[in-house]
Amino acid sequence: MSRILFVTTKQPSTNPRMRKAADALAEAGHTVHVLYAYNVGWAAVADEEILSRSRWTHQRIGGDPVHEKWKYHAGRLRRKFDAWCGHLEGSYCRSLRNYIRIGVAWNPDLVIGHNPGALFPTREVARRLNIPSLFDAEDFHRGETSSQDIQGEVTRLEDKWLDHFSMVTTAAPLITERYQQLYPDQRFATINNAFPSALGAKSIEEHDGPLRIVWFSQVVGADRGLEPFLEGLGLIPDIPCQLTIIGQCTVELRESLAALIHSDHHQLVFHPPMEESRLFQFLATQEVGLALELGHTENHQLCRSNKLYSYPLAGCYTLASHTPSQDQFFEEFEGLGKSFNLQDPIEAGACLAHLFENRIDLSGKRRQCLATGQSILHWKSEAQLLRQLVHEVMTQPPQVNSN
Repeated sequence: MSRILFVTTKQPSTNPRMRKAADALAEAGHTVHVLYAYNVGWAAVADEEILSRSRWTHQRIGGDPVHEKWKYHAGRLRRKFDAWCGHLEGSYCRSLRNYIRIGVAWNPDLVIGHNPGALFPTREVARRLNIPSLFDAEDFHRGETSSQDIQGEVTRLEDKWLDHFSMVTTAAPLITERYQQLYPDQRFATINNAFPSALGAKSIEEHDGPLRIVWFSQVVGADRGLEPFLEGLGLIPDIPCQLTIIGQCTVELRESLAALIHSDHHQLVFHPPMEESRLFQFLATQEVGLALELGHTENHQLCRSNKLYSYPLAGCYTLASHTPSQDQFFEEFEGLGKSFNLQDPIEAGACLAHLFENRIDLSGKRRQCLATGQSILHWKSEAQLLRQLVHEVMTQPPQVNSN
């Protein structure tokens, strides 16, 4: 078996896709090592639990503000200096040179990059060792923001480095299509954001009382579609509903969202981010999962949120806002949910009222969701595809440009 290095500029707990890939390759017998960086304090505790049971080794690059302050702040200063000098690669990857030095010293047979900041260090490790490399573009990265400056920076990074990889994977068919249009000479493949079937529910719980609705993310933001959804909820004041929001949320945003609840029949509950297994246990107690995309960026139009794969596995029916990618998902997997116009509060409210008034039918839909999740929408088939792609690139000459 081979030595496979992962390079990511995020923390393991905030990068479930990277963890699943590392797990899949370690379980296949490869020796896997992950280089990652500190980003936010709340994820550090979750990291400890994840890393304590991982089948791959790991190393944090660039320190942290608690245990390795000097290393952390020195890396931040160097990153600011790189940005001032116009060194784009360094400005997007704190401790860039340490990533490369440590990655080369580990002497992998394959290197896999995650996140735009990892583009150059992943490619550079591969170039120096003359080995194959993969890059996982989970999102359409240049289209993740409406900022023209950031779009331009990420575009320059992608234009400079994406064609140097042996292969690029993405997390949605429409993202694959878009990247393929931009880089026709590169090979792209889609690996969906599914989860292990072992995390899924064994059966569904039927409920009376308020309709149980859930939304989750690592961070709750003011641009995640919750506000227009709550407007629709406000149009059905007599329909008992409980909305649970899971994620890191500021006090100000929590109060702002709570202020949109105007009916005694409506409840809004907040939970902090949950470790993966606990999250799925909680999702299994819910009935309806929300996948809300405002569609303001190109990535929102093209991406398939991991919520689309989480909810069926937990036995939840999905309500998703209209985007080309989410509409495509429900065309492919009919019966798992319904897409609606998030900007039309009347339609959102009507969807919820219909589900509450047809609770028995909703239970049947949830059983169908769970069955599909357990039989099709799980990580096993995606992991097998990843292993196959890794085998293919490792048995071919490395596609690394010498420049």
